Amino acid sequence: AELCRVYRHAPREFTVIDRQGRRNSVCLSRRGFEELYVFSPGSKYEWYGKFAYVCIGPAMLEPVVLPPGATWQGAQCIRNPNL
Repeated sequence: AELCRVYRHAPREFTVIDRQGRRNSVCLSRRGFEELYVFSPGSKYEWYGKFAYVCIGPAMLEPVVLPPGATWQGAQCIRNPNL
């Protein structure tokens, strides 16, 4: 089934490991964003079994309100530990 979730208390750094072990794993980290978004299309598509994937990214459920002249910074870093 399709999966779409926003996690409010996800760790700032973590590793996603593929089904084959660590061959296609990726390390993700974020800063400036409070929440984490995870989406997988599930079995909704015929080709999903062969080309399964998951989308992960930073999210913000609350808007950032800045006073005049203030700045905000955010980042997501993706690293392949096998390279």
